[in-house]
Amino acid sequence: MLLRLAVLGMLLVAGTVAAQSPPAIITGRVFDSLRMVPLGGVIVQIVGTTQVTRSLPDGTFRLTTELRGPHVVRFDEPRLRRFEGASTADVDLRPGRATHINLAVRRRHLSPTEFCVDSTRRAIPGSAAVGVLRDSASGEPVSGARVLAYWAPSEADSGVSARGLEVESDADGGFLVCGLPVNRTYSLVATLPGRGGSLEGRRSVADSVVDADLLLKPTGNTETFARLVGQVTDATTGARLALAEVELLLSGLRATTNSSGEFRMERLPAGAANVAIRRVGYRPRVLPVVLSEGKTTTLSGALTSAPVLLPDVNVRADAPRLARHGFMERVRLGLGVFWDGAELKRQEGRDLDVVLATRTRIRQRTRTDPTLINAIRGRQCRIPIAIDGILFVRGDDRGLSSEGPMVTGRSAGGGGLPAGSARLQVPGENVLNLYRPEDLEGIEFYDTPTRVPTELVHLASRCGLLALWTK
Repeated sequence: MLLRLAVLGMLLVAGTVAAQSPPAIITGRVFDSLRMVPLGGVIVQIVGTTQVTRSLPDGTFRLTTELRGPHVVRFDEPRLRRFEGASTADVDLRPGRATHINLAVRRRHLSPTEFCVDSTRRAIPGSAAVGVLRDSASGEPVSGARVLAYWAPSEADSGVSARGLEVESDADGGFLVCGLPVNRTYSLVATLPGRGGSLEGRRSVADSVVDADLLLKPTGNTETFARLVGQVTDATTGARLALAEVELLLSGLRATTNSSGEFRMERLPAGAANVAIRRVGYRPRVLPVVLSEGKTTTLSGALTSAPVLLPDVNVRADAPRLARHGFMERVRLGLGVFWDGAELKRQEGRDLDVVLATRTRIRQRTRTDPTLINAIRGRQCRIPIAIDGILFVRGDDRGLSSEGPMVTGRSAGGGGLPAGSARLQVPGENVLNLYRPEDLEGIEFYDTPTRVPTELVHLASRCGLLALWTK
């Protein structure tokens, strides 16, 4: 009996000592060895356990554990995972002892061709920007935000087009912008309702990837927004132009000049941007601006008169058709990408998807899936297709589903798809296979909903619109 009590006493003492033994501690800092900057938001986890923490914005971390003995610590972060995979370190955990780890993330030269590919696995030309979007206060990754890349127009550019690209941050806050023009200075702007952030003065270089993390700051205070004011005039006479449209490209924000030719735009996201100015009877113009938080930027735009010259008219039975649908007027405004009957005739015999790919980012989803996608967007989305003003393929605002597009329509007796087509209403069918360029009188494509004209906006989706006009 005395022996049993002695053993029980020894067990109780041992249990008390074990319970009171100090925990093991893992501390350290994670930083990028290429840029020599700390990495916040890196997931630090003891492999095989649920014990995990994240590094702070200054790259430091601290993990307290009751575990003992040899273990492996894994460091995981969206950008690292994309390029190098997770990094690991071996630790020997002992009571009361702190293990310090300074992890320099190894980097190598990266080429956009390694991960910037289209739906057919062909490399997307140009430079690329990659990074992680984080909350400025907590350092936590932010998903589902718009990330825009803007660059100023050059002499090689023509017309009014949105000189920029838009993607969306993923579940880990990571973003990747492919297809940036080479040797251009651009800015990155991230936006969410109530928050925004930007980086300016980035330079794109051939065969290179730029690291560019973004911090989202609250925009509830008006001092975090920018303001744009200005005046639009006639370049020849200096007369002030009323009813001119001023648009901050990609954002979809617009203003109209008053009777004095003046305009004012409030609560704009800070950063570099492109502003398009249009007015009936004048050539459109795109001007670069840099918007600063809490400040007012002034912009003056002089438009050159463009008298409407009536072209020679070849009298044909189908000539009024495009005019009746407003196609030629939209060509004159230049808000999209257009192919008229003469150009389509020169493409006779070619597949339509090949013709479209020469001037747009329209691609098939995969070699086996003919669904048409707008590849200019970070997340793939299905392009709505209208034929003679009737929607035949629905666009998908939420990204591609596994079902493919649903093609519906009429027979040739009612216009639209050719009569007797056995492929009508086949899910996933590429409706472009039903036509050749010589079958069409005109094609128009808009890559974002903000560029779709009012008369066609009911057919569009967030992925834009592709409209075909038959003979």
